Amino acid sequence: MFADQRYQRHDKRDKLPGWITSHLRDAHLNLSTDMLLHVAREFMRAMAQPYDRLAIGKSLLTEEQANALGAPAAAALA
Repeated sequence: MFADQRYQRHDKRDKLPGWITSHLRDAHLNLSTDMLLHVAREFMRAMAQPYDRLAIGKSLLTEEQANALGAPAAAALA
């Protein structure tokens, strides 16, 4: 949460990493406390939803897949 009015300015937001700025919406700037709580509550409800265990191979990596991805990087460092 960026509870600072400096982030309302576009030049200040441009200095943030891209993965953060991709989630900042203009509609979520300069919110009242009540509106902030509403937005945060909706976000937490969405994040608390169960995920489909059958989709694990599609959206999440297994331990073996993660190790396989790290193996080429480890070999390059050796």
